[in-house]
Amino acid sequence: MNTALLNGNEVNIEKAEEELARKGLRKKDIKSQLVHTYRRFSQKGSFMCICCNTRVDLVLGEERAYHFRHFNKDNCTYSENHINTSSNLLPLFPFNPINLFTQMLHFPRKLR
Repeated sequence: MNTALLNGNEVNIEKAEEELARKGLRKKDIKSQLVHTYRRFSQKGSFMCICCNTRVDLVLGEERAYHFRHFNKDNCTYSENHINTSSNLLPLFPFNPINLFTQMLHFPRKLR
């Protein structure tokens, strides 16, 4: 997942990375900036899942996209229903199914 809560505010790590890239930073400098800005919060367990409100950690790896993952391997509807954006099916949709699906997941459960 690319979004988590930090003190009640959404942090989208993908958008943060894109913003730094637009400023002309290289990949290693982007990672360094994200580490400087967010790593201490991840180490303290301050990031929470936007769906199930359990702890998630920031992952700034070398091979995969930067993301958050659940600290414990508990079931979460976000993780179970997460759509792989590299799927070959995405070009078949005339709209962006990722945004639609993400919005559906984040509706308060009372309204679903």
